[in-house]
Parts: sequence; structure tokens; C-alpha cells
Amino acid sequence: MTLKPSPFEYFRVTGADRIEWLQGQITQDLRLIEIGESKRTALLTATGQLASDGGVWLFDDQIILGLDRHAAGTAADSLRTRIIMEDVEFHALPPATTTLESTPPPGFTIPTEHAGTRGFDSFEPNESALEWPTVDYNILRVEAAIPIAGIDYDSKTLAMEMGNYFIDTRIAFGKGCYTGQEVVERIRARGRTNKQWVGLSSSQPIEPGNSVRITSYALSPRFGHIALAFVPTVSSEPGTRLGNATVRSLPFA
Repeated sequence: MTLKPSPFEYFRVTGADRIEWLQGQITQDLRLIEIGESKRTALLTATGQLASDGGVWLFDDQIILGLDRHAAGTAADSLRTRIIMEDVEFHALPPATTTLESTPPPGFTIPTEHAGTRGFDSFEPNESALEWPTVDYNILRVEAAIPIAGIDYDSKTLAMEMGNYFIDTRIAFGKGCYTGQEVVERIRARGRTNKQWVGLSSSQPIEPGNSVRITSYALSPRFGHIALAFVPTVSSEPGTRLGNATVRSLPFA
């Protein structure tokens, strides 16, 4: 099945200083990525808020940066302003389509996990691709704990409020200076934020409470009523009961 548009907008980063420059912009450590491999990452503001969820793919002669398409415009504009004297070119790629198959389509593709399972994004035009609303992507992405800008996070959301799974898969501690790193390390040293983004599950519709802010909700064929929500950090341990729901580790499995 091939779907459009991809949940990511993509940008090609080239130039002799591309690795050093991008290393100073994103939360992931490019030194931990082998040529041909990829990792999830995030782009932060100088004050530690989450500007965009994303991914990074490392190639011999270029880096592909994927950004949440709901945040990509503003995030990309911010990145362009951070190119000062570096030998870096930063260009948008054509809109991508997502193939939820184990075999890549023809042409230049990159491996992705937009729906929690392996697939590929292709930059070749595909008129037969279906629109995402024709499949229940929301169920898949809630199960996989994939956040969307404007729904699960916004300009006020600290990256360190996004929970253990997000932090473990996007943020490389000890990598050195990058935009927002000082705030991340300060929170890490302090030990916690006041709230955390977690999973909730229940056998019945989940009722939000005064201390629970649900950001995404789905009725999963596999897991029943599930949600992604911000809860007080003191109540964020898996197994904690909150109203009629139970806190779950992310992703749901």
C-alpha cells in the first residue's frame, strides 16, 4: 500500500561542513550513525521546546533530514537562519509518498517507520498513491507513539516532557553543544519535569481528569481504548491507575 503525503517533509543537506553544522542543530548524535543508516531525532528551540519531531539519514555525500510536516515550514526556516559561514546547502526535496511494504519501490527511497512498522518513503511521483485518511493512520501512529505537531506538542512543549521513549530514541546525551542542549541538560540534572507524555489504556472510553491532558485517542483492535496524554510526572510510572485508565509504556506493544 502506498500513501500520500508522507508524515515527513524532507530536506537535503550537502556541503563540506554538513555533518559538523547539523550536529549542532539536532538532538541526535551523527557520530552514532553509520553511512546508510538512520535514527529518529528532534529539532529544538534555544529554550528547549520541541520545534519538530524528525529523522535523519546519513549518506556518503549528503544527509537527509525529515521533519514533521505539520511543523516543517517554520522549523526549516529556522534552520536556514543558522547557516552563517559554513559550507552547507539546505534544500527541500519533492513531496514523498509512504509505502507500507517490506520491499522498497523503484527509485531513491529511504527506510521509515511512520506507522510503527518498516516501510519506505519515495520521492518519485506516484499518482496511484492513496491519501492517508483512507486508512486509519491515527490508530497506527497512536500505537507507535508518533507525535504530531499541533496535536501532541506545540511551541510550549519542552522536549524533556515527551516521556522516556521519545527521549531515549531522539536525544543523545553527552554529544556536545546543539541548539536547546543547555536546557535539556539542566532538566536532566534536576531530575525531571512536572509532566510527562505517556500512554494510557482502558477497556472503556478513557475519561480525562484534572491532571490528565489527552492529546491523541484511538480505539485499537489490538489494545482497546488507548491514548497519548500528558500526566503529572509523579503519576507517570507504567501500571499507575489514573481514573479509569492505566499508564502504559510507549510504544504500545
